[in-house]
Amino acid sequence: MGRSIGMDSGDGERPRHRAGLSHTLRRMIRAARVNRIASVAAGCFALGALAFAGCSSRRTDAVGVQPTKPSPATDGVVAAAPAPVATGPLAAHTASAINISDLSRVERDLRRRPLIELRIDATDAAGAPARIGGAIRVVVDAPGAAPASQTFDLSLRTQAEADERYDPILRQYVLRIEPVWATEPARGSAVEIRATLSLASGATTEATGTIEW
Repeated sequence: MGRSIGMDSGDGERPRHRAGLSHTLRRMIRAARVNRIASVAAGCFALGALAFAGCSSRRTDAVGVQPTKPSPATDGVVAAAPAPVATGPLAAHTASAINISDLSRVERDLRRRPLIELRIDATDAAGAPARIGGAIRVVVDAPGAAPASQTFDLSLRTQAEADERYDPILRQYVLRIEPVWATEPARGSAVEIRATLSLASGATTEATGTIEW
């Protein structure tokens, strides 16, 4: 006669059936654990991606600002830039020195003229990163180019203007300028940069450096 499933036949059928059920149950538990771990990992990855995207968007804010073109010159002389009327809260100024960062570079894109991404480190008396509130004039000297010198005026007087050009990741100010040359500097030549920060009090501080064109 055939045996009935689940009935004790006296020869160990029930223990084997229980063992099969136990094995199936263990497989179900393992599968549930794997799914739970995968769900947690996916959640962590998503949170990490969001955090990275947040950091990246903050960093690219300053990099995405429209470049500043040269200030107009009369007979080769560029007049002092007039102070614009503040349209918001003034930026707090805590810096005692500025320096041109080694991260400054030439940015090339086939769709437009090359730009200079000038990065400024602002520090307080203790050498810690600080904030800028004022006007910056950048002079670019490129021997062999035409014109050989160009001037750019940028305002960081208001909080909005300063924040727009601030990179909170590297804690630098990013000044994107667009030289307009009839004859560009030779590729690989040294371009001299001079940045002068003018405060509302009339005080000034200066930084110089070079970048490779």
